[in-house]
Amino acid sequence: MASRIRKQSMRVLVTAATVVLLTAGWSSDTVSAHILESDGPVSAVMHMPPDDNPQAGKPIDVNLSFSSTDGNFTLINYDTKLRIERDGQLLDQADVTRKDGYEREASGEVEVAEPGAYTLVVAGTPQSAGRSFTLRYTIRVSGGENRTRPGADFWIINATAWSLLGVVAYRMVSLGGRYRGKPTGR
Repeated sequence: MASRIRKQSMRVLVTAATVVLLTAGWSSDTVSAHILESDGPVSAVMHMPPDDNPQAGKPIDVNLSFSSTDGNFTLINYDTKLRIERDGQLLDQADVTRKDGYEREASGEVEVAEPGAYTLVVAGTPQSAGRSFTLRYTIRVSGGENRTRPGADFWIINATAWSLLGVVAYRMVSLGGRYRGKPTGR
């Protein structure tokens, strides 16, 4: 009976340690996002390199990858602008420039002075026939410091993972390296 309980305890500890170690590197500070927005047949995935963490007071590089439901969309046929707004007020704007050799890849650069939530607007007007489009992305701009160091949650998760791994290792050694434990002679 005691041997079975020890074996179940070890399985629970090993499973918990595995789950914690697999999630130990995940932190809200390192999450990146590629955001898809659509307007009618036109869609674009937006990405802000290198880590989708724009900084106030620094240029925000915006990469866009366009597509359309009919497959006929090309940036050559549109005058496309990039704007950044807060509470409906225009703060900065730029042309969206098509990347060399790509018909549906483009980039632009805007800048804001203060951290906070902003709306990034991509607006395209057809040069001849076609339908205009407007894509709106909500982004969060952080303070001017570059957060390359892990946050507190990262260290807490890692400390917990290593502590749990230490407990599992200690239990394995105390049980003679076996799940069944030491013979009790009963």
